[in-house]
Amino acid sequence: MKIGIVRTDEELGIGTEITVYADADGDGTYFRVSEQWALDSPEDGPFRFEGRLVYSPTDDDDHVGVRGGEDCHGGQGADDFVIREAAHLRIGDFNSSEDNLIIFDTGLGLTSIAQLASFVTDAQHDGQDFIVYFGDDVSITLVGVQPDQISWDDVSVLS
Repeated sequence: MKIGIVRTDEELGIGTEITVYADADGDGTYFRVSEQWALDSPEDGPFRFEGRLVYSPTDDDDHVGVRGGEDCHGGQGADDFVIREAAHLRIGDFNSSEDNLIIFDTGLGLTSIAQLASFVTDAQHDGQDFIVYFGDDVSITLVGVQPDQISWDDVSVLS
């Protein structure tokens, strides 16, 4: 895959957001491949995870950015699915037995799994997918996951 565009956005007092776009199939359409924050000071930034988030799976251990309106997929290996926004989110291939992890790094002041759990309004299995609701406007769908295939041990809260 040939990297086509690197966009940097300076956020005053926070740091720089670096987003990489590529035209994977040469058709002239560029898609976001990765993003990363270079924070001026980790204490001042909205996020605690400063690594590179990918949007296309690889065969390595990936840090996958989870976005509303997009099904996200990891690749082979132990993938971390990093959530930074409150939306209806879908994770297409979460697998606890491969040491996958869901990381909440929202910048919304979450401090613990217990605090995060207090915002859960419902959890259900629809026969195929496991869905966790945080009110009417926020949910996480784990595609193809049975309720006994995930626990709070598969979750981390950074901010």
